[in-house]
Amino acid sequence: MYHAIQKKHFTFDTCWDILRRSCKWDEFRSQPKRSTQHADPCSNPPTEHKAFQSNQNNAVHGQPSNTSTRPIGTKAAKEKLKNQTTHDSRFDEMAANQSKIVEVLSTISARTIERDEQKVIDREQKAAERRRMAEDREEQLKLLSMINEREQRNEDHKIMSMDMTILNPMQRAYYEDLQ
Repeated sequence: MYHAIQKKHFTFDTCWDILRRSCKWDEFRSQPKRSTQHADPCSNPPTEHKAFQSNQNNAVHGQPSNTSTRPIGTKAAKEKLKNQTTHDSRFDEMAANQSKIVEVLSTISARTIERDEQKVIDREQKAAERRRMAEDREEQLKLLSMINEREQRNEDHKIMSMDMTILNPMQRAYYEDLQ
């Protein structure tokens, strides 16, 4: 297979002795066994080469092969762990940001409620102050009215108790008119 793909002989027999039992080669082991003698790489049956190429094409085009799943490689495992850690850290960061946003929104909401309550209290205080001022004005008007009445009575009393004998006839006529 190697010779058919690479166009040269396989020179890493020691590696092959170590790796030939790994899961990576399961699909090729499940095919009918060849003779145990080292045959010329060019004499490989074409079906094996076609199966290998078919699996490569499936892998390239994202189609799953009919064989059992290979275990994940070291690099892929590290990348998956890194992505998961990154994803987890991003999720944790997003969760922390979301909790901060919720906290800020609840603080803003609480402040808004406090401001609204304070506005209501201020309006009530202003209304109460206006009522007190109106009551004070009414009381002042009543007092002014009473003062005017008293002054009028004093004037009337003065006019009524005036001695007209000492007045000249014009003054006398005026005061009699007033009386």
